[in-house]
Amino acid sequence: MEINSREHELLHILNSVFEETDLVFHSLETSHTYVFEILPEECNTEYGIELIVYKNSNELQLSNFSACQQKKGTLLLELIKMFACEINSPKIILIDKQSLDVMVDIPELRSEFMPIEHFAFVDIAIKGESWYNKMGFYREDSNPQEDKIRNMLLSDEPLSILIQDVRAFKMFQDNFPDIDMNDSIKNVFTNIKQKLIEKTPLTITQFETINYIIKRYLTKYFIYEPRFPINTLMECIPNCKKIEKEEEEVLPIIKPKSLKRKHSKPKKRKSQRKK
Repeated sequence: MEINSREHELLHILNSVFEETDLVFHSLETSHTYVFEILPEECNTEYGIELIVYKNSNELQLSNFSACQQKKGTLLLELIKMFACEINSPKIILIDKQSLDVMVDIPELRSEFMPIEHFAFVDIAIKGESWYNKMGFYREDSNPQEDKIRNMLLSDEPLSILIQDVRAFKMFQDNFPDIDMNDSIKNVFTNIKQKLIEKTPLTITQFETINYIIKRYLTKYFIYEPRFPINTLMECIPNCKKIEKEEEEVLPIIKPKSLKRKHSKPKKRKSQRKK
């Protein structure tokens, strides 16, 4: 299929921005959009990025974002912001569908990876804001600073205050006996997140408990959109001036030295005092 000039131009810019990465690009044109699939060479095809550029508004939508290595996520999102600046996009929009695949031991079956949904709320319970919030994405009608303060105040409360249902309380205690229910929500979920990141296998009941607590309590009491089950668009206005300034600092303009010699006036000798 023949690529038109605009699609070719966007592909060229993508290749230029992501030049130092090991990503492969595929493009598709629809009647209203240009769709770009960005895949890492070393990972499974289920990982990757899907960018949509709207023809009329030039807005950029991030419809899928998953990094096969967690440390690369921040770098990739910064590169996407640079791409938005390069094509003069007014904003980047997305829906936070963040989940975390964890290893689960299933009785009489082999272990397998299963997703913990709404994982953004774990970050909110720890830091008061999601990873996308930290990267500059907010819903249009939000008050980011006020929301973060309110979330942090709640995260300092004991976990026992959050989980008020007796059955859920006992379920959590039975599955995580090493966790103090009177410890703060922030400390409890910092502990849980660390275990998950270290790929510590969960039992099926531990997996179900974490999913239930996040869905039943964190999504209810912590302030964030999209709130389950509603999907709310978040947006980021790329700070292109900041990026240009950083580039100037990294690559300063070096002016050529003048070939003409500078003529300096001879220094006056200090007058010696007469003895």
